[in-house]
Amino acid sequence: MSAASKLAPSHPALDLSLIPPPTLRLLHHVSAAAAALGIPAYLVGGFVRDLLIKRPVKDFDVVVEGDGIRLARSLARMHGGKVTAHPKFGTATWTPPPELVTDAHPSHHPDFAAARTEIYRHPGALPEVEYSDIKEDLRRRDFSFNAMALRLDGGEIKDLLDPFRGRADLERGLIRALHARSFVDDPTRMFRAIRYANRYGFEIAPATQRLFNDEARQVLSRLSGERLRHEFDLILDEQNSASMLADASHLGLLSAVDAGLPRFELELAGLRDSAPAPTLGVEADRRTLGYLLWLMGVPKQDLLRLRERLAFKAGLAKAVLAASALWRDMPVLVGTLPSRWASRLEDVPATAIYAVYLRSGEPTLAAYLERWRHIRPFTTGEDLKRRGLVAGPRFKEVLSRLRAAWIDGEVTSQGDEAALLERLLKGSPGTQAK
Repeated sequence: MSAASKLAPSHPALDLSLIPPPTLRLLHHVSAAAAALGIPAYLVGGFVRDLLIKRPVKDFDVVVEGDGIRLARSLARMHGGKVTAHPKFGTATWTPPPELVTDAHPSHHPDFAAARTEIYRHPGALPEVEYSDIKEDLRRRDFSFNAMALRLDGGEIKDLLDPFRGRADLERGLIRALHARSFVDDPTRMFRAIRYANRYGFEIAPATQRLFNDEARQVLSRLSGERLRHEFDLILDEQNSASMLADASHLGLLSAVDAGLPRFELELAGLRDSAPAPTLGVEADRRTLGYLLWLMGVPKQDLLRLRERLAFKAGLAKAVLAASALWRDMPVLVGTLPSRWASRLEDVPATAIYAVYLRSGEPTLAAYLERWRHIRPFTTGEDLKRRGLVAGPRFKEVLSRLRAAWIDGEVTSQGDEAALLERLLKGSPGTQAK
């Protein structure tokens, strides 16, 4: 019997063909285990939203009226895998064994949480939680179309719970916050509304647009760098990130975070869409490339401040600063010898060079990535020692000069290099007679 026939929908709007078979199998196991334990279990959030608008779904989260950790552990006992529990928060993650998730999303590990309500002690605070029922759990969510649930009950997905008219908003393409203090309680929801609007082509309801107000923006300005960077990470992972950042700028969110944050220029939007040519030898993930294209034109002092404000990790900070410095240096590099370019680019991360290449179209940058950075002279440090050159700064000077000669086409053979080396060493003060 197929997974789809084991787990049937009782709601006519549900099309289980949108769910990959491995995910259906997991859902069947969760449904059966919850029924055996007598624990009401519900699918919530994005899974329900995307299933109702007939978009493919893979990942799912489960909310239970009861002990979610107990349900996760029961699944691990019956089917294998491991459970990571967080008793303080009443949550658990089940990592199924590989044979249950073949062909499924490789990072998907179902999360189980006890139904809860949230209390915000002050605007922008992380919430404190109290256990509750499914309706109160839905009430704490961000938007009406994320405040729906589907009951998992002994082999069926059934009983669409929709206390805030989320399905009607989905049909109208509206993003509607659940209450007037939603963005003050959690101002990151403003970024989330922008992501949904651009991802699905929805409109933010007029009453919700009015909640993008000064009070919410002031709370946003006080959030930690980690929370803010996470929101930008999520935006830059999206297909329409340029439009999202433009909307965030228009609604005053970027300036609330930091006055130095620019709009993402829309003409740059398509630069990330194709992978780097294999000959360039660059591995550029969409998110990092997005940051580089977005921020390389920011003045250095503003960029140093943004590095701290958004709590950039070391690798990202290095790449962003390097791309910005190279972008500023481009006018003085254009028209110089290839070896001058190679010297300037030697310690610049390849991703940063590639980002500047995308934005500038300068072919010399591609030449460096493809060829020049791999060029090394035949002569080595050991060769110089054998020739009597004392180790020291002169070593680097000679080897750099030989490499530059190859890059500039001054030498084209090993014999040419040997002749140049003789001239460089002749009368060198660091050379000892043998």
